[in-house]
Amino acid sequence: MQVYFPKRFPKYLEEFAYFAMNDLGISELRGEIDIKMKRRIEGDCFGFCLGNDRQVDIQIATHMCGEPISRTNKLLTVAHELVHARQCLRRELFVNAKGETVWQGADQSHNTEALQSSHGVQWETEAFALQQGLVDNWYK
Repeated sequence: MQVYFPKRFPKYLEEFAYFAMNDLGISELRGEIDIKMKRRIEGDCFGFCLGNDRQVDIQIATHMCGEPISRTNKLLTVAHELVHARQCLRRELFVNAKGETVWQGADQSHNTEALQSSHGVQWETEAFALQQGLVDNWYK
């Protein structure tokens, strides 16, 4: 697994990312992950992940609604987005040639209510379920 961080990426987040990747088993997978910091992410969210089974790009916001994001929320966001990275690298989550989201082999485009809420979709449920445990384990 190749992981790329920008030069000015905070050291604590880089150390945590390696810890979380090991804990999630990402270190055993093939592919590349590029993690970047952005002042603001479209939609004013904490983070964003997009990728496939070879290459994943992750963006972590430093500000939300004009306010700085706390260290704890950055850790939670890195953990959350790395769960999505694992889902992509394992080909559990991807966008097919028709532009439809596929989760564990099933087309999710028909589930518009869940997709609109984002918390109702299974890949988000998994990411939210694992993020706090990853941060807690790192502090131990």
